[in-house]
Amino acid sequence: MGFKHANLTFRANGTKVFDLTKYGVTGCRAEFGHDGKRITWGLTDWDLFVAMIDFSQGEPIVSDLRKLVRCEKDYFVFHTDFSPDGNYIAFSYGPSAGSGGHPAIVGCKAKGWNICVSDMTGKWVQITTDGNQNKEPDWVPIRTPGR
Repeated sequence: MGFKHANLTFRANGTKVFDLTKYGVTGCRAEFGHDGKRITWGLTDWDLFVAMIDFSQGEPIVSDLRKLVRCEKDYFVFHTDFSPDGNYIAFSYGPSAGSGGHPAIVGCKAKGWNICVSDMTGKWVQITTDGNQNKEPDWVPIRTPGR
């Protein structure tokens, strides 16, 4: 397709592909918020970013880019996922070496990796601690009685 390491977007019923690189959305593994107005991605192996994205003009417009999470260089952060209410982001975090291959790649071992959650101020906590190759977070609704 002629694209390098890029985050791309396109309409489900269209054929035009938009490269978000010109807006500073470089890196990989972009994830859209449930409202379709925010995007999160890994700018580097150590930095997770969030931004606003607007599709109302036909071509996407990205604004308000900001770093949300940064980790130390001996670790990686990847695989972001917005919470259903948009107030948090789950992501994976783990050592950058020692697993054979690049641990963030699907199918590669990721010993020592855990799932973390960050609020929109960048305050984050680890929610798994066993390091059992936890690297693909997803939010799952909990059924509550009477709902």
